[in-house]
Amino acid sequence: MDWITVQLDDEKIFLQKLGVPFPHNFLDVVKIIFKRLFHIYAHIYHSHFQSIVGLGEEAHLNTCFKHFVLFTWVSS
Repeated sequence: MDWITVQLDDEKIFLQKLGVPFPHNFLDVVKIIFKRLFHIYAHIYHSHFQSIVGLGEEAHLNTCFKHFVLFTWVSS
């Protein structure tokens, strides 16, 4: 998560000004971010799902994951 935060905060990758072209490695960085976020979801489902169920939050987790999958699918 720390690496992802650094990437999202890097103004050379995620531009803050209009008219500035994206860097040549933009898609590569985004793909790595998506992959790492997917691994986090996999870890949560594999190692913490019973805790999520115990809190009654599985529907929320499933909805977040569904939105993540649909966003990454449309973005690719």
